[in-house]
Amino acid sequence: MKKLVFIVLAGSMLFAGQRFVRYNSKQVVKDTKTHLMWQDNKDAKTVERDWQGAINYCRNLKLGGYRDWRLPSVSELLTIVDYSEYKPAISPVFKNVALSDYWSSTSDAGATSNSFQFWCVEFKNGSAGSWPDGPNYVRCVRDY
Repeated sequence: MKKLVFIVLAGSMLFAGQRFVRYNSKQVVKDTKTHLMWQDNKDAKTVERDWQGAINYCRNLKLGGYRDWRLPSVSELLTIVDYSEYKPAISPVFKNVALSDYWSSTSDAGATSNSFQFWCVEFKNGSAGSWPDGPNYVRCVRDY
C-alpha cells in the first residue's frame, strides 16, 4: 500500500518529489531543482515592457518581502517550460501566465540587423527565439 506524504509550508502543499512549490501569500513559485524563485503575481501576465524597461521593472520589483529580483536568462526561463502542457506550456502551479513572449536578459550575439535582438520564451507552446526590442511580458526571478 502506497502512502501519500505531504508537508504544509506557509500555505503551500509540497508533495514528495514535487519540483515547483507555490506560496500564495507571497505570490511566488519556488523551483526546488534550480533554487530559483519566480514572480507569479497578476503583473506576470499583464505587465509588458521593452527590453530595458523589463530589466528596470525587475530591478525595482518588491514582491514577497524580497527586493533582489532580476530579469532571467533564456536558459533560466526554459527551466520552467513544461512541454507536456500547452496553452500555457508551463507547470500548472504557475497561475499568472500570458500566452505570449517573455523577455530574457540574454542578447542574441548572432543578430545581423542594426536593431539589437534579445531572446524570449513563448509560454503558449514553450518555444524560444530572438526578437527585436519591443513590448513583451516580464516574469522576474531571484536566487534563494
